[in-house]
Amino acid sequence: MQVTSEIPLDEELLSSFSGRGRRRLRELKQQTETVLKLDRAKACLVARGSEKSIEDLRKHLESLVGHRRPVSAPVWAELMRTRTQTSSEAAVQRIQENSGCRLHIERGCQEVRLFGTNEAVEEAERLLVELDARCVVQRVPGLVAAHLLEPVAQDLGVTMRLMRLDAEAAEAEGAGEGDGAVEILGLKPAAEAAAAEVQNMPKIEPEAPMAMGTGTMGTMGTMGTGTLGTGVVPGGLGSFQEKRDKRDLRRENRCPTCGCGRFCGSCGAPVWDKARVHAAQAMATVGLGFQCPEGMPVVMQGMQGMQSMQGVQGVQGTLNMSGLVPVPEQDSPTPRTPEPEEWNSVYYGNANGMFPMYGIQVGPAPYMLVPMDSGQVQNQCYAPGHT
Repeated sequence: MQVTSEIPLDEELLSSFSGRGRRRLRELKQQTETVLKLDRAKACLVARGSEKSIEDLRKHLESLVGHRRPVSAPVWAELMRTRTQTSSEAAVQRIQENSGCRLHIERGCQEVRLFGTNEAVEEAERLLVELDARCVVQRVPGLVAAHLLEPVAQDLGVTMRLMRLDAEAAEAEGAGEGDGAVEILGLKPAAEAAAAEVQNMPKIEPEAPMAMGTGTMGTMGTMGTGTLGTGVVPGGLGSFQEKRDKRDLRRENRCPTCGCGRFCGSCGAPVWDKARVHAAQAMATVGLGFQCPEGMPVVMQGMQGMQSMQGVQGVQGTLNMSGLVPVPEQDSPTPRTPEPEEWNSVYYGNANGMFPMYGIQVGPAPYMLVPMDSGQVQNQCYAPGHT
């Protein structure tokens, strides 16, 4: 017997069925053997089929809804620590196996989402309550080097972080506000054993640039994926700034194609000294056997060491180098390769072209193209678009 039922949907589930989520509706139709229609005005799903198929549809919809449940800081840390472990002793794996519910841990806040039927969600919540009773937080006053904490955290299976005590935590620990401490989160036996070992470790003075967490667990979401989570960046920001400065080296000392200096590591082109001259003036004097578009610049090149070029022997005469426009000296004495805007006029508009791979040999013959590394030419004239 066919029946029709309207199943209400919450806002999240309704939006998941809209747009590209229609594929999920088609999958539900095939899995439950029902006829489905999404009614956005009533925020419900109209289903038609047998009573058994509609009941199966309701169970499928329950498993698609992620029920949010807040958890305490030690429970959240223990779930994050064991989320990639597959043994039955791991907290996440044990909850999912015993409840039949899929558990998702939110990274930005101390919450979990439970996906499954209502019965599975209730069982998962019960297991979370049991886990909360077994997890504790231990604080040891004073700061310890991170490389000393990591082996202890891995061996005992706990999560640690360096923090500064706020007023409430400092009063509870009998320390001063703002003092450093090591916070240990995990199962009670492991946390107590780790606290005893950390207590005997040498303490260090906190550095001003270090960005530490507070007693509110607000930075627990950035602990990372390993067994050791800390809210401190060892060495401060100096190493990061130093790497950034190295990336910001002067661009004229690098190849615009591959970043190589002096000689290109990809194409083997050497670093050039260059002078610019407009195409209309230069090509009219040289008289080569091709025409350049009006206004296209021509770059006269000389390899490093050939600082002066008195003239280029052409087909119909000699090019007077006095017509060349010298390039101003750069701030850096190191020869440089051209900037992208200098050799790519297509993307950078009116710019000077440079093609160091091939040169036009100017001599008794009209002209020919030869590789620059062949050693057959000494004076070269380059024109964009003629390679």
